[in-house]
This record gives sequence, structure tokens and C-alpha cells, in this order.
Amino acid sequence: MTYDSCRKDLFMKQEDLLDAIPHYLLHSKSQIAFILDEQGKFLISNYLFKDTFGEPKHQREFESIFEQNAKLENLIQQLKNDPQEIQSIDLRVKLNKLYKSISFEVSYLKNKDKNIGYIFIGYLNLNESSSFLSLELKCKAILECTQEVFILIDRNGIILAFNKTAFDMIFRTQGKELKESRPMIEFIMDTDLESFSKNFKTALLGNSVHFEKQFQFYGYSLWADISYLPIRENENVIAVAFVAYSIDDKKMSELKMQQNENILTAIYNSSSEGTLFLDLDLRILFFNKVAAATAQAIFQKELEIGTSALDYLSEYLKDDFLGYFHRAKKGESIVIEETDGIKWWLFSMFPVYDENKNMIGIANNVQEITSEKENEFKIIHQRARLKEIAWQQSHRVRQHVANILGLCNLFLNHKDRTEEEKDRSIEYIFKSARELDQVIHEIVRQTEEQSISI
Repeated sequence: MTYDSCRKDLFMKQEDLLDAIPHYLLHSKSQIAFILDEQGKFLISNYLFKDTFGEPKHQREFESIFEQNAKLENLIQQLKNDPQEIQSIDLRVKLNKLYKSISFEVSYLKNKDKNIGYIFIGYLNLNESSSFLSLELKCKAILECTQEVFILIDRNGIILAFNKTAFDMIFRTQGKELKESRPMIEFIMDTDLESFSKNFKTALLGNSVHFEKQFQFYGYSLWADISYLPIRENENVIAVAFVAYSIDDKKMSELKMQQNENILTAIYNSSSEGTLFLDLDLRILFFNKVAAATAQAIFQKELEIGTSALDYLSEYLKDDFLGYFHRAKKGESIVIEETDGIKWWLFSMFPVYDENKNMIGIANNVQEITSEKENEFKIIHQRARLKEIAWQQSHRVRQHVANILGLCNLFLNHKDRTEEEKDRSIEYIFKSARELDQVIHEIVRQTEEQSISI
């Protein structure tokens, strides 16, 4: 037996039901009215109700007009307990695909001493309804012009409206046609159902949800910016707007920037120099591993992005550092060597420019050069020793050679000398030769020592 036939069997004929509604109310242009039986089942309505919502053909269709049917059930129970009492109730009705709050007065209804049920009478502002519809059309026109996915979902998870971008996106990614009055979960992938349910409930509580997510489809992926936005009327959340747009280009740019940054970081970290990049207010924007280790070893502090470079310097170094920094800000490149009494450091500071030649910061490089300086000092010492050896060659050796040559000259030019004089000259020659040999041995020893030290 159908619902309509049950209604006719249990209650009176359609004409009798119409008679139960006062004539002014039946034809009212501002008040909507409908009658429910004592079990809360729909019986009949006035003409304005039919013109506004259509004539329900069955109970489920009638219930779909209202958002909170539990309130109706509670009200009917109250009327059963006190049939003489006139009750008031605010019901949210579906009007132009959105829910709108209407206040009803409800009372028990009899006709010719027969119990009919309950009559609901509410005031409908047609001008407000018209402007509401106009606003909806305006909003739809705006949404159709945007590249964002927009889906409006009622509190029960039913799709109220969507734009063309949403339709195209769902069809392209899932092969489904987005439709109004269908549950939103039909168009959510199984892997995202739990996330959708959680975020949707959060938005129903009045809290916006915003995040970025990468979706995996058949053969490709898509990065999207997702929002769940509560839609309010009189501070009540009446619906949730699901808004999404592609951020693939943004993510590709971020990925490329990250790759470039990783490459630069790897290059800097493989360098033996400690590198700091400072903004024009001395704040640290970047540092490599060597710089971090150097700061920890010298100043016992860990470098942090955003802090001032002056926070890591000893007081006696700050004035010099600031002087170099201001010179670099004027465009000068500075390279100096400094020692702390134990180690030697090569310090450089120079301005950094962007592609438009605007100064964007100051690069500060520090490298330990203790070994290089020690080698430099050795070379200086070796040069001094070599000069000394050269002096010995040019003076001490030549002195003995001159003595020997002079004595030999006596033999050649004074042949009339006595044998005693000749013997004495030979003895002098041997003495000078022995002294020359000692000098040569000393020079050879010093040269060998110098070679070993090299």
C-alpha cells in the first residue's frame, strides 16, 4: 500500500483536509502552512508552500525540505503531552539550494471534532527570497569565472552547488559527473575519505581548514591548495564551501629553488672556507658547516639564522669588524690576514649584488691559514740562511783562495828565493788550503741542513 493510499485510509479526503485550513491561510501570499498527522507524517500544505517547495509526493521528499527533522519529532512529542499549547519552532528549509531559517507557530488541529494532527504556520518574506535568489545567481556568475574549484555542501554532506571548474576537475580526475543533491563522499577518493570527514566536521564547528596536498591520480599527480570554509547565517553554520586550486607551478618553482639551494649548500659545505652571508643590517642569512664549526671553536657559540653577527664577536674585534662591514657596504672588497696569537686567519668581506645590480648583502669568508703562514715563515728563514751562505761563499772562501793565489804568485815571480823561504810559502799554502777545506765543509753542512728543513 502506498503512502498516499495510507493517508487516504487513515485520514479524511483531500477536500476535507483543505477545508481544515482557513481560507485566508490557504491562499496566503506571505504565510506558508502545512499539516502533519499525529505521527508526524505530511498530509497537505497551502498553495504558497507548494509554489515555494513543490508538493511532496512522499514522506522522504517532504523531509528533504528541512535540515533538522529531529527538532520536528521533539516538537510533536511536546504537543502530544500538551495538545492545547501553541508551540514555536525555527526550522531551516531548503530554498534555492540553500537552507534558510523560518519561524513557525504550531498547534493541534481538529476539524468537525475529528483529530487531524498539527498545523505549522510560518511567515515567508518573498522580497527577501527574491533578493536571496538574486544574490545566489550573482555568486554563481562570479564562481563560474574563477579557476578555483568551488563546491558548496550542506550540513548533511549533500552537494548544493558547484562551478564549472569543479565539474571539469572531477570528470578529468575520476571520470564522474558532479551532480547537485548527491552526497559529496561519492566524489572523494577512498584514500581521502577519512581526511574529508575530519575536515568537513571541523568546518561545521565553525573553524576554517587550510592545507596543501599532493593528489595521485591515474598516471599523474597534482598539487592543490585546499580549504574548507564554514558558511554562516545569523552566526549559524549552514553549509561548507570546499575550495581548491592547482599549485603545481608554485611547487615546481619551490622544488627548483630547493634543488638550487641544495647544490649551493653542498658547494659551500665542501669548501675549506667558512662562509657567512649577512643582510645589510648585519643579520645572518646563511652560513656553511665550516663557519659554524669556526664560530663554535673560537667563540663557543652556535650560529643561528636571523641573529646579528656582532653577537658572536669578542668586544675587541667588534670595532674592526664594523669598520670592514661599512667599507664593504660602500662597495669595497676587503682581504686581510689576522692572528689570534695561536692561529692565522685569512679574512675577506665583499658586497653581493642581485641581477639588477642592487646590493642585497655582504659575504664574509674566513679561512685558517696557519700552515700556509708557517711555510711562509720557513721560506723567509731559508732565504736569510741562503743569504748567509752566499756571504760565506763570497767572503770567507775568496779570502783563502786569494791567499793561495798570492803564495803561488811568489813562486812564479820570485824564483831567486831561498829554499827556506820557499818551504815557508808552501807551508802557508797548505795552511790556507786546509782552512779553505774547512770553510767548504761548513758551507756544505749548512746547505744540507737547509735542504732537510725544506
